[in-house]
Order: sequence, then C-alpha cells, then structure tokens
Amino acid sequence: MNWILLYWRIQSFLPGCFRGRLIAPAYASNPHVKKHCKINTSSMFTFALLSLFAMNVYSAEIVNTSVQEDSQTECIVPEDQTWLISTRHLPTCGHLSFYADRMKFYRLEHGCWQSSDLETFLATEDPLLETWYAVHGNWMTQSSAISFGRLIHSMAKCRCGEGKGIRTVIWSWPADKSQARLRPDIQDKACKSDAQGYYMGWLIAQTQPQLPNHLVGYSLGARSICSALHLLEGGSYRGWVLDQPSEHLPPAKTLLIAAAMESCWLYPHGRFGMALNGVEKMVITKNTQDPVLRWYPLLEKGRSPEAMGYVGVGGLWSRPEVQQINVTNQVGKNHDWADYLRRSSILSTFCRLCCDSTCH
Repeated sequence: MNWILLYWRIQSFLPGCFRGRLIAPAYASNPHVKKHCKINTSSMFTFALLSLFAMNVYSAEIVNTSVQEDSQTECIVPEDQTWLISTRHLPTCGHLSFYADRMKFYRLEHGCWQSSDLETFLATEDPLLETWYAVHGNWMTQSSAISFGRLIHSMAKCRCGEGKGIRTVIWSWPADKSQARLRPDIQDKACKSDAQGYYMGWLIAQTQPQLPNHLVGYSLGARSICSALHLLEGGSYRGWVLDQPSEHLPPAKTLLIAAAMESCWLYPHGRFGMALNGVEKMVITKNTQDPVLRWYPLLEKGRSPEAMGYVGVGGLWSRPEVQQINVTNQVGKNHDWADYLRRSSILSTFCRLCCDSTCH
C-alpha cells in the first residue's frame, strides 16, 4: 500500500499529460507531447528532480511515523519532565504577538498527556533540570513530532545527562502536508518555520533558566531555532521583534541536524545574523549525500543557495562557537531523522563539546 501511495504522491507533482507515464527521453521528444503539454525538456527535468525529492521525503515520512520508543527508555527517570507545546492552530503571518500566549501546553504524566497551561509550564521550572527543546522538520504529524522529541529525550539522557534530570520540550508546529504541489508546500513550510522562531523566542524569553537551554532542530526545525536565537538577541525579521530582552538568559547550546537553511544566514549581516551572539556552542551536521537537501536550491526560482546541512558551515569556521560534524559516512543517502540520530555519534559529540558530564 505504501508504494501505491508513493506512486500517487509522485504523479501529483507532474503535469497532467505526464501522469501515468514514465518520464523517458523518447516520450519527451514526441512532437505531440510538446505541442499539447507545452513543456520543454529542462522543465521536465525539474519535475523529475522534484519527484525524486518527494520520494526521499515521503520515504522518510513513512519511517518517521513508525518509530517506536525503544532501547533508550530505561534511562528516563521519574524526576524528568516532558512537555509538548503545540502551535499547529496558530497563525504564521501578521502580528504574531497577539497569539503567542495561546500556545497549547501538555505534560506527560504517568504515560499520558495531560492538558496544562503557560503558568504551570513556567512554575515547574527546576534549576536542577537541563532543558532540551526538540524542534522537528517538515511533513511530520503531531504523533511523529512526539516520537522525535521522545527519542531526543532518551538519547540525551543516556548519553549526556548521567546523574542529571532533563526537561524536554517537544515543539509541535504545523508541518503536515498542505499543498498539492511539492514546491509551494515546502515554501509554505519554510515560512511557517520562520514564524516558529518568534513563538519559541517569545516563550524562552518568559523563562528563568539557571542552566543553558539545549536547542535541537532537525531540517526546517533548525531554521526555527536560528530565527528564535536571532530575535532573542534583539534582531528583527519580517517585522517581528520580541518585546522582552534576553540578557537574563545564559548562552544556549545548539544542535542543528540536516539544517534546511543557508549558512550565510548566520553571517553578521545575514537573515539571522545575531543568532550566534546567543549561543555558547552551535554544532552543525554536514552530509554531502543527503538526498533531500541536495535539491534545496530548487525551492526558489532564480537562486542557487545550498543547504547548510548539505555543504557545511562555510565561512562560519572562524567562529569559535561553531563546530561542524561530518556524518556523510555514517548517514549517507538518507534524510530520515531517526537514522541521523541512531547511525551517527551526533549526540555523543554534542555532549562532549557542550555538556559537563562524561558521554557514553
């Protein structure tokens, strides 16, 4: 059944006259096709690339939604906290400050998610608990977002939090597939991920952590984190500015996995140029075989940017707080978040660079 759905998904990205047919040079050169479809070979090549992009994203989606909590769960202790914060119902454009206090809060208690609120979330801050924010990527439902966050929690606890309690905040944003065509859908999610930066920055500004926040973002979630850091440092983006300064916050420890954004955005005059001012350490993965990030330049017409998770940090090497991890050999041709976490030593390296505890 999954292959049938995948076939339908790919066909939906192609022009009507190509649906149900293999894209072959002989077919593309048919005069009748060129006359009635009005599409040239280069355009068809773009559709082929987008179809490959869809296959990789969709295959990752199938795997992600089936991930189960497994061998790491024994490291979780009762003192830990796990929160789910949902912004799936909130707008992602306009005056976001009107809606920031309408996030939905849930706390995991005795294996069940219990509805909560902002006041309780702030009141349960514990100076002895390290706070980890887990921000997922595109085409993930709330259930798969929870799986992602719980895996981050258990692996961080086992590899980085020995002898420490962890407070995990799973950030669930509107990343369900919403458009019939691939490019408009991804572009829409990219804009929505920017808006998550405002909501996340607003929430973090309300907190009073004694320990640095650990921010883990995957794919477009990495973009959300950089947006939040930029705004927390007094920056502005798309007219959004946070009212509260962040002087009281200790520098964050940040892990960007398969980041779907451009490295130049973190340059001093880039889109999120103030983000690095608010970090103690930023660890960024690089995978030159990632089959999804490979086609990142196709998202915008007339531009050819490369994704930071694909080509690396570029000119950011000179920044002492930036550390790159090349996971090409471990992860290879894969964009699945579970494989990024399980096949590589990302979290162990992150802990070794950022945490006080000894990593496994």
